[in-house]
Amino acid sequence: MKTDKEKAGTVFYVAAQVVKAIVVVSEPFIPQTAQQLWQTLNLQGTVQQSKWSDAIVPVEAGHKINKPQPLFHKIDADEDKLDEMLAQVRSKTGSK
Repeated sequence: MKTDKEKAGTVFYVAAQVVKAIVVVSEPFIPQTAQQLWQTLNLQGTVQQSKWSDAIVPVEAGHKINKPQPLFHKIDADEDKLDEMLAQVRSKTGSK
């Protein structure tokens, strides 16, 4: 940003485009997180209303995005605790 604002702007623009595409294609798998990212990108409507083809529709130059918020909570546990948590989830769902 300090040495080349134009190049930095291009990098941020491309990053926003990539995130938008990821949001659209990830919606079926992580719908709530995809919607959070959609809102962070300050896009109209909801990600659920978008179509696959919207993934490649360019965001307008100069589009303002919202301040990002954390998407996931940090899991503060050691490996043994994580194994125990995983075993509990598996026992509830019947997974192996």
